Amino acid sequence: KSIWPKLMRIRSWPMLLPHYERLSNLDFECFGKSRWTHGNIRGLFENLNLTIILDFEEEKLVGFIAFSAIPPESELLKIGVQSDHRRRSVGKRLIGKMIVTLLEQGSVEKIFLEVRSDNRPAISFYETLNFRKTGLRKNYYTHPAADAVLLIREL
Repeated sequence: KSIWPKLMRIRSWPMLLPHYERLSNLDFECFGKSRWTHGNIRGLFENLNLTIILDFEEEKLVGFIAFSAIPPESELLKIGVQSDHRRRSVGKRLIGKMIVTLLEQGSVEKIFLEVRSDNRPAISFYETLNFRKTGLRKNYYTHPAADAVLLIREL
C-alpha cells in the first residue's frame, strides 16, 4: 500500500519544496516555455494566497491545479495533467477538490479562469463543469498568438 496521499493540498513554498522538481517537470510537459519558475511560485504564495493541489498515483505526480483565493473571488491559475493520464478524470478530480477547498473557506463566491481561444478541448472541459463564457481578451497570449476566453463559475 502506498504511503502517498492521492491528493495533497499545498499552501506554502516550504510545503512544496519536496515536490517542486516533479511539479516543475509536469508543468514543463504541459506548458513548455510557459512553465512557472521558482520565483513565480514563491511570489504567488506570498501575494495571491496560492493553493496547489497535487494528484499522485503511487509516487508519480499525474496532475496539479493552482489557484488563488482573494474573497469573494478565486482564480484558477493553472491546471496540468500528465499526457498519459488525460481523459481519465484527473482534471475533473482536481477541480472538484479545488471547489471543496474554496467552499470550506466559506467566503469565495466565484471562480474565474482564462483559456486560449484555440484550446477547444479545454473550453469544452470547463463548460462540462459549469463554467460559462463571460468575455474575450484580444491577443492575450503569445507564441503563438491567441485570444483568451474568460470563464466563470458561481459557487
